[in-house]
Amino acid sequence: MRARQGPEHRFELDPPPPFLTEEVALEKARETLRLDGLDPSEWVPNEDNRTTAPDGHADVHFVRNTRNPNQGYIQFSRSEPWGARTVYLELDESTLVTQVWLPK
Repeated sequence: MRARQGPEHRFELDPPPPFLTEEVALEKARETLRLDGLDPSEWVPNEDNRTTAPDGHADVHFVRNTRNPNQGYIQFSRSEPWGARTVYLELDESTLVTQVWLPK
């Protein structure tokens, strides 16, 4: 069984950042939820604290790919009705691509 995924969304970041910050990742992840028809105010980003940004900032919600700090995901949940969504993000130069995945 595979996870279901929504459409890809593209955001142009101008000027292009040196790397994907957690702040931008969280902002665009919420925007992606909205674009997929979900109310971002109903979804809470889960804390993870697993990774660190290239500038040494500890990530709270954004889980970075250890080989490419411009790739990663943020998991969201809600309690009523219960639900979970994962937003994957990847920055390539100035283009940020995002996509919502539903868990299996």
